[in-house]
Amino acid sequence: MACFGDPGLDAARELAAGPVIGIAEAAMHTAVLLGRSFSIVTTLSRTIGHTRDLARRYVIADACQAVHACGIPVLDLDDPASAR
Repeated sequence: MACFGDPGLDAARELAAGPVIGIAEAAMHTAVLLGRSFSIVTTLSRTIGHTRDLARRYVIADACQAVHACGIPVLDLDDPASAR
């Protein structure tokens, strides 16, 4: 699943015959393997709580030191004018 909020991950796992990995899950576990702790930069502040919930779900919340929002909506990330 290539959306950092890992939406639909549980449903996909129920349907799939093989493993299904979410991008947030993979990124967080990789970050822990590469260092003792990590921080996350996300798009909007309303996603901070969900991102922290995912870190708890993946049992690595202690390693997640911070979650910051850049305030740029996902669809604006490709727009050079949105760079600040």
